[in-house]
Amino acid sequence: MQTDKTILVVDDDVDIVHAARTILEAAGFRVLCAGGEADGYQSAAQNRPKLIFLDMMMEETDSGARLAHRLRRDPTLRHIPI
Repeated sequence: MQTDKTILVVDDDVDIVHAARTILEAAGFRVLCAGGEADGYQSAAQNRPKLIFLDMMMEETDSGARLAHRLRRDPTLRHIPI
């Protein structure tokens, strides 16, 4: 049985994204990256990752919190751990 080991990293800091990607890929995960709230939601909806690694303060102070709230309201995405 094959398991999907996809993680979505959502952060506007390219250094954090690069570090997270390097560490997670070395551990055998497939890593998708998004640079902000809108891209993060779109990528989650299109790719359905198994986990979302989310920065809570991106473009605006509450961007991450808004994205987390939006993901939790979406019946097709609410099961994904953040």
